[in-house]
Amino acid sequence: MADLITLDELRTVYGFSIAPGGKTEAMYGALVRSASQACMNFIGRDIHLRELVEFQDGNGHDRFLLDCTPVSSIASLSVDPLHRFDSPLVESQYRVDPETGIITLYGITVPAVKDCIRISYTAGYDPIPDDIKAAVADTIQMMARRLTGVAGGVTSRTMADGGTEQLETVAPTDYAKFLLRAYRRNMVR
Repeated sequence: MADLITLDELRTVYGFSIAPGGKTEAMYGALVRSASQACMNFIGRDIHLRELVEFQDGNGHDRFLLDCTPVSSIASLSVDPLHRFDSPLVESQYRVDPETGIITLYGITVPAVKDCIRISYTAGYDPIPDDIKAAVADTIQMMARRLTGVAGGVTSRTMADGGTEQLETVAPTDYAKFLLRAYRRNMVR
């Protein structure tokens, strides 16, 4: 799993004071990895641009849903209940919605056979969207406060007006979840 943000981006875009080399930079490197993983866990999938080969069960319909989005390109798509996959469909036989990953077949009903669909495609983000980077940076900031003792062990504090403020202790933060929810997979196959 690759990180969703770099140390240089934390320094230049988000104003983090991270001295090059030494323990502080190593700590932030570990926080980048942890926060990136926490945010991808919340989203429910790896969002980096990559090539995939996916097998799916037939459903008796003319549509199915890919596991990864956004879809950049489809290298090959085959529907074969005998699992040979030697005759891929041509582009005029299907349509893909890049954002949802829904494949619609034209004039073809997928038989209800296990692993009868084979699709090779490219999906994910490159570059990573700015709102995802902001979510990771916010999560890193919370984690760093907890590690450096600024809010270590404290889960709430009393405000000047007498009210109480709850401090976040779980990654990703609520603000990060707000930013990430648009990328979260809400459909069930």
